[in-house]
Amino acid sequence: MSKRKNKMEQNITDDPMSNSDISNEPVSQETGADAEINSTADEDPASIAGQVGVSKEEAESPQEQIDSLQKELEKVNARLLRVSADYQNYVRRSHQNVTNARDEQMIGVAKALVIVLDQFDRAIEVNCDETTTMSLLEGVKIVRDELLHTLERFGVERLEVKSGEEFDPTRHEALMRQSAEDVDANHIVAQLQPGYLLGDKTIRPAQVSVAE
Repeated sequence: MSKRKNKMEQNITDDPMSNSDISNEPVSQETGADAEINSTADEDPASIAGQVGVSKEEAESPQEQIDSLQKELEKVNARLLRVSADYQNYVRRSHQNVTNARDEQMIGVAKALVIVLDQFDRAIEVNCDETTTMSLLEGVKIVRDELLHTLERFGVERLEVKSGEEFDPTRHEALMRQSAEDVDANHIVAQLQPGYLLGDKTIRPAQVSVAE
């Protein structure tokens, strides 16, 4: 028994892979995975991103991404400011154009009316002792015709209504109702005052009497 024990101890001592040899041997070799990790850690993030299929933007640091987004935001804000300024200029020009067009139209009307006013001035200057009533009436008719002609130049038409026409509330104003044997009900008996139109719009309805 003693001889077998001594022999076993001797085998353990002579074994080149004994515990003492393993513990004292320095570890000098790296595995393939460890070597790849260490080499990758030293590479540039952008290079790593290209190797693994990641875009450069995704490989940027958070601060770089924030700076990039801030620049894009500034560009967008600048474009919005330019668009807003252009729109304000457009609105201002449009308003000015409308104002100028209205003023030009009013000037045209005024120029036409002052000619009629000149006719009235000449009528007032007439010597009444040397002018007959008939001559004065003829002068008034001339001024009236001139005024009507001026209104027609600007699209204003005189609305004359005849007896027997059907009453139209969009163009006629009924001041009274009366019975008339030769006029149907809701038809015009007589015109009391003419109306005026501008195209299809009524400036002033004609005042009429309507049959009951």
